[in-house]
Amino acid sequence: MSAAQALGAAAVFPGDDDEPVQPAQELVAHLLRVRGWPDRASAARRGVEKFLTEMAAEGYLPAVDYLEDLTRIIDELSALDLGTTVPPGAGDGPGDLDRLAMRVAVGTYRHSRLVVALLQLGHASHSIRRYDPQA
Repeated sequence: MSAAQALGAAAVFPGDDDEPVQPAQELVAHLLRVRGWPDRASAARRGVEKFLTEMAAEGYLPAVDYLEDLTRIIDELSALDLGTTVPPGAGDGPGDLDRLAMRVAVGTYRHSRLVVALLQLGHASHSIRRYDPQA
């Protein structure tokens, strides 16, 4: 079953930047439950809801199974990134929280860009292997 089918008429939930869209909220809540992630309001959660809303409106919403598999991979990657970005004991001293927040923000941005670049490399490599018999 596709995520669009699971949401019911998913292609009809155009979203406003300021208003959350119920079907996307429910799908994100499902993904959070499956991963055991805390379900809290955040810019990251709203960003995923907005992106899923846009994908549904374009008729390109992946299957729930795919999204569950993707969040499993992202869960491992997020833990790895955070472990690399934030050293043990960081944020414990006076004034450390501001430095820690900046380190996380910069590290998350850089790691995200790296993941996208590596994903593009992976896509290119798989395409080359698939369509170039001499690869």
